[in-house]
Amino acid sequence: MMRIILFFTFLILYTSSNLAQHQLIPFRKGNEWGYCDIHKSIKIPIKFQYAEKFENGFARVMYKGKYGLINEEGKFIAEPKYDNVYDVIDKLAGIEENLLWGFINTDGKIIVKPKYDQIQSFSEGLAAVRKGGKWGFIDTNGTELIPLIFSKVFSFKYSLAGVFIGNKCGFIDKKGKEFIKIIYDQIPFRYDDIFSDSLSAVELNEFWGFVNVRGKLVIPNVFDFVNTFSENFASIESGKKYGFIDNKRNIVIEPKYDNVYEFHENLCCVWNNKLAG
Repeated sequence: MMRIILFFTFLILYTSSNLAQHQLIPFRKGNEWGYCDIHKSIKIPIKFQYAEKFENGFARVMYKGKYGLINEEGKFIAEPKYDNVYDVIDKLAGIEENLLWGFINTDGKIIVKPKYDQIQSFSEGLAAVRKGGKWGFIDTNGTELIPLIFSKVFSFKYSLAGVFIGNKCGFIDKKGKEFIKIIYDQIPFRYDDIFSDSLSAVELNEFWGFVNVRGKLVIPNVFDFVNTFSENFASIESGKKYGFIDNKRNIVIEPKYDNVYEFHENLCCVWNNKLAG
């Protein structure tokens, strides 16, 4: 058993060291950028006006005043002819030309011609796109699967996307069907906070509660404010004091603090009378 443990420890350390040695790091010399490894050995020549770190095997660079994408060999997979580019996600990257956005694949082929005023990255095979003041969703082939009828949208998570029609919001499924009724006044602003621990906060008539990924209101709208779930607890505000509930809507820490953070490693920071503990 000890030999097996030592072998796998060595394998992990060797793999980590090997990956680090092959990591490409953007660096600048004068006014130009290139890429080197951790030993400062140049791997991609210094010739770019700007260079970002590699993500998913590709990096965004500027060359002769235009943006493109290179692979880890330094070869352009998207020629530097665009006004801007997004990172590669699901083997597709956003491109901007003349203030309009589209998508290319990792072979540099245009999948969606630049025609949208704004786009979001792909998530679960769909990307949000906007024309004028309306949002909808396209698939990786560029087909508009969900019509552009929403005033605001979030990317898909758990096969659901938060959407707004006017001042009301709810959630739709990947067919564009209303899954959680569009009756709420607000949902979390950050994508990461939506369905954290499979629950999402929703506001109705100035009170907050939580819905789950099955579309059920599991915690009624009775709190003045709530934060996202972390380690199975969410902070709640009631009467200008903060406490915590669990995911079964039990109040596990009474609202008695002036402010609180989220739980991490079973602990959270709390404030009372301008003192923290």
